[in-house]
Amino acid sequence: MTVTGGRSASDNDAGTPFVPGVAEAARLVRERHLSPLELLERCLRGIEREDPWLRAFDRVDAEDARRTAREAERQVRSGERLGPLHGVPLACKVLLETGATGRAPAQAVAALRSAGAVIVGTTRAPALFTFDCDTRNPLDPARTPGWSSTGSAAAVAAGLVPAALGSDTVGSVRIPAALCGVAGLRPSAGLVGRRGLTVMSETFDEVGPIARNVTDIQLLFSTLSAERPSAPPDDTGQPDVRGLRIAVPGGCFSDGCVPRAVEAVEKAAGTLCSSAHSCAMSPSTPSTSTGADRVPHALGDGVPLSGALPAEPGIAAAVRDGRRIGAERAAQLSGRVRRLRERWRALFREAEVDVLLVPTVPAPAAEREATHRTRPDGVPEPLAAAYPRLCRPASVTGAPALTVPAAEPAGRGLPLGVQFLGAPGGDRHVLRAGAAYQAAGTPPNGEHR
Repeated sequence: MTVTGGRSASDNDAGTPFVPGVAEAARLVRERHLSPLELLERCLRGIEREDPWLRAFDRVDAEDARRTAREAERQVRSGERLGPLHGVPLACKVLLETGATGRAPAQAVAALRSAGAVIVGTTRAPALFTFDCDTRNPLDPARTPGWSSTGSAAAVAAGLVPAALGSDTVGSVRIPAALCGVAGLRPSAGLVGRRGLTVMSETFDEVGPIARNVTDIQLLFSTLSAERPSAPPDDTGQPDVRGLRIAVPGGCFSDGCVPRAVEAVEKAAGTLCSSAHSCAMSPSTPSTSTGADRVPHALGDGVPLSGALPAEPGIAAAVRDGRRIGAERAAQLSGRVRRLRERWRALFREAEVDVLLVPTVPAPAAEREATHRTRPDGVPEPLAAAYPRLCRPASVTGAPALTVPAAEPAGRGLPLGVQFLGAPGGDRHVLRAGAAYQAAGTPPNGEHR
């Protein structure tokens, strides 16, 4: 990790300083209970203490962040109008340009800065087309933290920053969020700007936030979304899900999952259906096993694919496929993706459903060095296929997908995620449902100490 700006203040403080979540931090700054500079220093002290073993950060821009925090503090004292994220420290996946290096910040990062956020630095991600990353899972360092947006998820789960940005191709936000026990959102295709993101796929990549709770995800999404679909949430009351139509599809969404993952989804549906109208939906869903989700990824869309194939067999096969197809075949595959997206939207409309509840991952975090898992039926499954399997439908169909930590009794082991899927453009529905579920089954602020 590269740390710029030297050591932070209070180097000898015992323990990792408590950093509140996004909405709470913004409120404390706005009401002058906590200064932006003190909030930032808490983050920097925590990063300095924990990141040498956690390895969540690629770069910490301490002095640049301090300059921004001092200006934010001046604005608070002078009574200027404050943005919804004023003075809140956030991190960004290394694939997003933050502007600290002199280049223009990525579109999503610029939106956060415009809302008053203080960008602390960039978080680690594996090299493109690999799953190899040094980041540790803060809940159990012997277990995988997931892939791609691992640094962002680990930094949030460890309480080093209130939230962070990631990017999601086929689960790259949702998988690490679920395995590290935090919330993460893949927005509907096109709602959050991608300019300044190093992409793996122009077809499937989306920028999404990772935070400790859905309230914070809602606030970040309202800042990031091009359509500004919702106002900042009111964290003083219970989320209203009256009239929201919930369904649990089962079928391919439960096959191969550990029983605990299926139970968590069923309990989530029961929790929501006590206050929302529920209607059944056929377990049939658009086929996502056609390869249409792999080939545009393999084409690279700007990512150099010359040289040796990636080591991971599934990605290597995708790259190999991509090298073999021409413009006509690529157009056919793009048409297949478009038809899948149309069919997904039609399924929600025909079944009169707003939100589907499914597991995010089929099993908890595996050992760091593991390459396979054993399904409940005894069949071995590569982790590279297992973890993205339940995340792929939203990626292919351009639909919103929110993962929320499963509400389970203490002591039941490593976390799992409940995934809320909607029709394209139905981000407000999945956020309403996720917020209601978390409010009913987890601590209200989801804070980490």
